Order: sequence, then C-alpha cells, then structure tokens
Amino acid sequence: MKINVLFNIFSKDKIKDNHSEINATRKDLVNKLESGAYNLVLDQARYPLNSLSAIFKDYDLNPEYQRNQVWDISRKSKLIESLIINIPIPPIFLYETALNRFEVMDGLQRISTIIGFLNNQFMLTDLEIWAELNGKYFKDLFPEFQDSIRRRYLSATIILKETRNTSEQQNKLKQLVFERLNTGGIRLTPQEIRNAANIGTMNSMINDLGDNFNEFKEMIKYPKDYQSLQNDEIDRMADREMVLRFLAYKDAIINNEKKGTKYLLDTYAKLSISKTEGETEDIKNYFKAVTLQVYDLFGGSGYSRSHKSEKMIYDTIMLSVSKLIDNGDSISSKFTDVSTNNRLKDEFFEKNETIFNGKYTSLNKVNERVESFYSFLLSGDSDVYL
Repeated sequence: MKINVLFNIFSKDKIKDNHSEINATRKDLVNKLESGAYNLVLDQARYPLNSLSAIFKDYDLNPEYQRNQVWDISRKSKLIESLIINIPIPPIFLYETALNRFEVMDGLQRISTIIGFLNNQFMLTDLEIWAELNGKYFKDLFPEFQDSIRRRYLSATIILKETRNTSEQQNKLKQLVFERLNTGGIRLTPQEIRNAANIGTMNSMINDLGDNFNEFKEMIKYPKDYQSLQNDEIDRMADREMVLRFLAYKDAIINNEKKGTKYLLDTYAKLSISKTEGETEDIKNYFKAVTLQVYDLFGGSGYSRSHKSEKMIYDTIMLSVSKLIDNGDSISSKFTDVSTNNRLKDEFFEKNETIFNGKYTSLNKVNERVESFYSFLLSGDSDVYL
C-alpha cells in the first residue's frame, strides 16, 4: 500500500482558490432566478403528539448531516412544560427523499424529547411554572395533564423533492437549509458543520469509525461518570473529529502543508469528498491498523499520559506509530507488556515536557513531537530526545 497515494489531498495541485471573482450580467442572474433550481417547494403538516411515535417510526431521524442529540434533561423538561402551558413550539423541518418518505432536517430534539417523555424515558426537572411536576414521569401525571399534552400538535414544514433538481443540487439545498436553520439556538460545533457540508463516502467512513470502532473509543477518555451521562450530553461528534484530525494531519505532514488545525480539518473534509470507495476503504484500513497497533502497545491508555487523554498525545502517538508502519520499523525490545510500555511512555513525556506543551500547536511542533516519540519507540530510551 503506497501511503503517498492514500494521503495526497494537500498536494499543491489539488488546492484551488475558491475566491475567484464572479462576473454575471443581469440576464444571467434573472435566468438563474427563474430557473427555480434553487427555489424551495414547501408543504405544511400538523402531527398530533399522541401519534408521533407511530408517524416517525419510518422516518429517517438521523440523516448524515444531522447533529447528535444535544439537549439535557432540563431543556427537555422545559419543552414539556411549554406543551402543558400551550406555548407555541417552532415547526420542525422535513425533507422529502421519496414519495411519502421523509428525513428530519431540523426538529430531532423536539421529536425525540416528546416521544421519549410519552414513553416514560425521563422525568421532569427544573420546571418553573409547574414546579409541582418536578420528579414525575409521564405515567405519574394526573390524566388531565396527560390529556393536555396528548392533544397538542407539532407543526411541520416539508421541503418537497423536485425531480428537476440533480442529486448534487438536492444535497446542496439540504446542507444549506440545515446550516441556516441552525444559525440560532445551540451553536453547531465545527465538526457538526463539516459533517453537514461534506456528505459522501469518506464522511460516512469517518463517522462509522468515530461511533463504532471499539478500541479507538476506549482510548478516547470520557469523564469518569461517562456511563451515567445521557446520550445527548456527550461531546458532540468529538470522536469523529479525532478520526478526521489524524487523517488531516497525516496528509498535511506528507504534503508539507503549514496551515492551522481548523484549516487542515475543514479542507481535508471538503476535498476528501472526491475519494473513491476503494480509496476510502484503504484509508479506513490504514487508520484501523495504526489504532490497533497503538492499542496493542498501550491498551486503553493509548492516547494518554498519566491516565489523562490529550489531543497533543493522541497526535503524537498516532502519527509516530503510523510512521513505524510506513517505514516497516520494529519497536524496541524494551516494550514488553502494556503496563511496562505505559510506564516507559509516561517517563518519556515527563522528561521531555518542554516540547510536550499544549500551548504550541503549529505543525512544526507536531512534527518535532512525532520525531522524538518515533525515536523513543525505536530505542525504548526515555532520554533519547534530551
């Protein structure tokens, strides 16, 4: 497998200036307007809350561009209180993917919250007007309160699929609408924006690795009370961003790219859309090979120093091990078992804390750390860089 073939997004001939001047006559603009290619065709609907679970059973509640659930119990409870008080709820937005088939563009939080409460999945908390209901599940409410919630409706705006639009135009429209709908409320994380804007085989592969690659997820440490957290309280798409981070850094180092981290991640995500299914599968296998080598060496502490996971350590270890694999090198015989390996690793970081300073994030510094840790893996000597 030729690594320079897999990682070539930042090669200079592939990066083009996207800020060229646009010259258009009035006729051009009017023709574009009248073509209707970028006009939305809308419909309206009202869904009784008591039927939401059955109605949305066959809907796509998690299209690829959708963000993870991010509401905490307090905010969910406020929505239920609003329903009791009969405060108008903003409409949800649906996109018609086929005849009578829809995906949720905006409103996943509202839909899942209402269905979850009606199914007794959480109890109310932090209510203001109806504080007497705090601590109660739906089943605990008096029938009058249950009926007051059941009889409410959720309004929906449906974006109809236009057959004259190409698949590419449809994706652009969906991504644009999703981004505009989410300019208020909870601000999207950079990775949520990348996920919405770069739909494709590579993006799906990154999401799959971030969500389902067990050894990788074990090494990405969450707070000690992780198991007690709700799914919507976990850092949104952080694991996916870490997969992208390695791929973008690896590509940037090979192609001697010097820009900052956000530029590297944004650009890699955008340009990787052009990767074929075969190239994507090769990159996936490469990422898994590197990750499993790290796991074999250091177990669940693979991305940590002194049991604390850090992005800087993740970058260093992943890129160093990938260099070992690229060069066909063998690690030092001093690395005998996971416990010994982690002890040696922590000693190395402690003795070389000057260069392992999170304040310095340039790619030059990343390279310096990688070279030092790579030499350490070859020699097993924690003083190798001093």
